[in-house]
Parts: sequence; structure tokens; C-alpha cells
Amino acid sequence: MGATVDTLTVTGASVFSGAVSLPSSAALYTNGIPQAALAENTTQRFGIPIVPGLWTKHDEAYTPLTNPSANDDLGIYGVFGTTSPYLGTYDIGGGGSLPFYARTVWQLPQNYVAAGALSIAVNAGMLTTVCSVSCTVDAVVQKLDLDTTVAADIVSGSAVSMNSLTFGEKTIAINPATLSAGDWLDIRLLIQVNDAGDAGVMYAAIASVDMLATTYG
Repeated sequence: MGATVDTLTVTGASVFSGAVSLPSSAALYTNGIPQAALAENTTQRFGIPIVPGLWTKHDEAYTPLTNPSANDDLGIYGVFGTTSPYLGTYDIGGGGSLPFYARTVWQLPQNYVAAGALSIAVNAGMLTTVCSVSCTVDAVVQKLDLDTTVAADIVSGSAVSMNSLTFGEKTIAINPATLSAGDWLDIRLLIQVNDAGDAGVMYAAIASVDMLATTYG
């Protein structure tokens, strides 16, 4: 026995004991599924690989980071089969308060929810010895205005301690109020070290960089 109805609205739970046939997807969604109809994912990860070319000196976008670290620039380290690629400092033991930078650009995905939660997540820590005073990671993030200028810093969080031999994820919050899908961000990471004890060889390192974004689907 069968029946045909033009419209069926079900407001409660439903159980179907037999086969259910649906029309083709083209008939269901003539213009596709609306993006806003998809569920929001507030922790979608987008990794930024740590490779030369994607990361540059903070004050020279045309100069890739090198190995080893020098001056106030982080370096790119890693030997295949031994260590994964990472951003790191030179030996900072006894050097006092020193900044180290790395810069990249990143585009918000096309399914980003406008003004949705956004942050930078880095796995960071110390190699060999911790600083006697402190070691923190922070960032400056600016939206590119696409006319060779940039907007103001939109990082809303504070510097996070990474002064530990146990690496862990450190999250830096971004104010997303002015952001929408497709926007480009200019990102400058900062490792700020401060060591006065010179207790031995010590390096600060970032093992991975991810953007955590709110997306549809």
C-alpha cells in the first residue's frame, strides 16, 4: 500500500520500518545545500607547515627564515629521521631578555563563519634547559587591507608561558569581529626569552603551528 502527499511535516521523533526512497539530490537542493544550514565547527584545525618560504623574517617578508637562528629571527630546524621541522632559537643561555620572531601570511577558509572564534595554537617548549626567568610565546595578527596596508593588531590574548621541557599546546586568542571568509592575515609569532642563570645550553622551540577557526561543516 502506498500514498502520495505533497507536504509532510514531522515535529517529533519518527521511526521508519520500511525502505525510504528520496528524490535525487538535484531535486532536493536545486542550488546545493546552503552553507549556513551546515553545523558550525568551532575547532577546525588548519596547519601551517614549518618549511622555508612559508616563514620569513619579520621585518623582511622577502627573506625566508634560515638555519641557524640569528639576530632576532627564529630559525628552521629539523633533520629527517631524527627531528621534525620546528621553529627555534639559537643557544640563549645567559643572554638576558631577547625577542625572536617568525612571520607568515594565512587566508581564512571559504567556509569560515564570519566573526567566528579564531585562535593560533602552537606546540612549544624548551630544549635541554629552561630559562631562569621566563620564556613566553605571543603573536601580532593584522588583517591585510589588500592595498599594501594592514589593519591594527587583532590579538586579544596575552603572552603564554612556554618555559618547560615538556612541550604543550599554547593558544593565542584573536578578536574576529571584523573577519570574514577569504580574508588574509599577516601573522608574526614572538618567542620572548629571559635567562640570567646560564645553567647550560638552552633553546626555545615551536614544534607546530595551527589556526583554530569556526567553520561551516
